[in-house]
Amino acid sequence: MEKAIKRGKEKLIGAAILIMLLMICTSCALLVPKEAPPYMEILVEDIVFEDKFYYEQLSDEDQIVYKEIYQGLMDQKEKIYVHSIDAESVNKIFENVIYDFAEIFWIDGTAVSTTFDDTYYSEYHTVIEVNYTYSDEERAQKETEIESAVTEVINGIPSELNEYEKIRYVYEYLINNVSYVEEAPDNQNLYSSLVRKETVCAGYAKATQYLLNRLGVYCTYVVGTTTRDGETENHAWNIVRCAGNYYYVDVTWADPIVDEENPLAVNELAYDYLCCSQSDLAETHVLQEGYDYPACHSGDLNYYRLNDMFYETADEQQLLNKLRASIDAKAESVVFKFADAASYEYGRQLMLDKLMNSAAEYLCNRYRLNQVEYYYAEDAVLHKFAVYWSYE
Repeated sequence: MEKAIKRGKEKLIGAAILIMLLMICTSCALLVPKEAPPYMEILVEDIVFEDKFYYEQLSDEDQIVYKEIYQGLMDQKEKIYVHSIDAESVNKIFENVIYDFAEIFWIDGTAVSTTFDDTYYSEYHTVIEVNYTYSDEERAQKETEIESAVTEVINGIPSELNEYEKIRYVYEYLINNVSYVEEAPDNQNLYSSLVRKETVCAGYAKATQYLLNRLGVYCTYVVGTTTRDGETENHAWNIVRCAGNYYYVDVTWADPIVDEENPLAVNELAYDYLCCSQSDLAETHVLQEGYDYPACHSGDLNYYRLNDMFYETADEQQLLNKLRASIDAKAESVVFKFADAASYEYGRQLMLDKLMNSAAEYLCNRYRLNQVEYYYAEDAVLHKFAVYWSYE
């Protein structure tokens, strides 16, 4: 009986000691002074953020977060501390930075944001953990490769080009030198397009943005959805500013697809997506919601309008004269771009029912051919009808 009482006392003493230790540890924690979170020190000048579309959409408070994220990415910080208590908002701002700066290619575009209370630090804050795809050394090497590619492009541009001509130059350069490859490495950044020369829509759009910005032309990266052949998918393209007006540019959709079944069809660029208006893309492109994008209403820089290939209405004699003129010039092709669906359909029917036969007869007589070979292509979405001639 005596031993049992002794064991009970030992348990009580042990419990009392444990309580005292907890009290001591708690007291120690309370004595630790709370520090401010290690926010990024903003070293870049404000001029870096001028004319950045997504930056200008933000409130003053969110612009501070934006700058902290930008500085953290430039320094390749694994954890970026920012002045925000909204992780979801921080994720959106992170996305804004990536959209504004095409040259940030050393991340995979994803990050995890976590908001913390003031248990340790003196302020509520959010920490972003970024997925970097390259080390500092690898990034430096790739930056050198990108700069070499950019220098090659810029050196090939005549100095007297105006804004529109610079936009067209970049548009044609990327189409002629880059291939659309879904499985291309780094296909979400400009390294894939400028160096590897294989990319997808994000790579095309970021290369367009970066090259034009380097040439002093305003260009921003935009995302949304596109619908073609009944299928809707995510897509990226650009908005440019030229002579004070805004236009859409979509290099990805302009890259031609070779028609192997029709050898007469020329592998030509589609200029339908160069400096086009909202009405031009209304049937196929829808911008992401939540941003006040500049309106793209002007159609004055439509390539077909500028090059006498645009038709407000389908006039029979006018179309026939154009067909004959292309034959006289021994042109490989002749393109008719109609203003709307109604004029396109009427013009298309004129071509198929009457004008193509008349033009073929003219071609036969003009060059004394025993037979005539030609191919035509129709595009109801773009309101375009093209004819490809053979002179042999």
